[in-house]
This record gives sequence, C-alpha cells and structure tokens, in this order.
Amino acid sequence: FPVTISEAEEEEEEQEEEKKNKKEEANRRRRRKLKRREKNKSISNWGAAGMLCWREIIRFYRQPSRVAAAILSPFLFWFLIGSGVGRTFSSAGGSSHYLEYFFPGAILLVILFAAVFSTISIIEDRREGFLQGVMAAPVSRASIPLGKILGSTALSFFQSALFMVLALIMG
Repeated sequence: FPVTISEAEEEEEEQEEEKKNKKEEANRRRRRKLKRREKNKSISNWGAAGMLCWREIIRFYRQPSRVAAAILSPFLFWFLIGSGVGRTFSSAGGSSHYLEYFFPGAILLVILFAAVFSTISIIEDRREGFLQGVMAAPVSRASIPLGKILGSTALSFFQSALFMVLALIMG
C-alpha cells in the first residue's frame, strides 16, 4: 500500500490540527477555571470582611469594661454637662432644655468613643500578632480594613441606637 507524499503531509497536518485543538481546549478550560476562582475569590473577600466585622462585635461584648464605658460615658456627659451648663442656657423659645440641645453632641461622643476604641483594637491586634496572621491570609488587602470599618460602624450604630432609646425612656 504505497503512501504518497501528499497523503503523509495531510496526515501530519491532521495531527498538528488535532494537537492545536487539544491545546485550545485546554486553554479554554484553564480560563474557565480562573474565572471561577476569581468569582469565588470575591465572595471570600466579602466573607473575610464579614468575619472580621463579626470578630469586632464579639470582642466588644467580651470586654465588660468597654461595654460599660460605651453605655455609661455618654450618659455621664449628657447628665453632668447637661445639668451643670443647663442652668445657664436659655433658648430663644424658652421651652427647650439644655439636655435636648446637648443630645446630638452626646451621640457624636458615642461615635467618637467607638472610633477611638476601634483604633485601640487595631493596635491590640498588632501587638497580639493577629494582624500579621490576617495579613498573610489569601484574601484581598482591602477586605481587612473593610471588615474593621464595618465592625466599628455596626458597634457605633448599636451604641447610638441604644443611647437614643434610653434617652427617650428617660425623657
């Protein structure tokens, strides 16, 4: 069965075409796999931020001194400063009491204290080595401060809401 040069060339071309198709298919599979990884990576970054946020909240409630300071300090400022300065305060309408006037400032103090304690928790995390472990985690760097910010924001929101509710109850 004699084989001519053209048949051998055709067979070689078919083999090369088959190799090329296999390479293209392998490249397509790799690209699909990378896309899935990127999609999963973005989910894990939000998951990492959520876990850091949850950790901030848990750490807050496990430290009774922080809880007491967060609840008592705004009330102390509100009552002590409000009562002391309230006698010298007179509004244009005459019906407003200084405690009502000072209330938004007390809420800002709650938010300020939450920010200060959040900064202190970052320093504690660094000192304890937790921050180094988080930095070595296979997540985006942006998810680390995002989680801390979300946790601090949630804590200051809850503290402000609690202060508002208690202030409404107390009059």
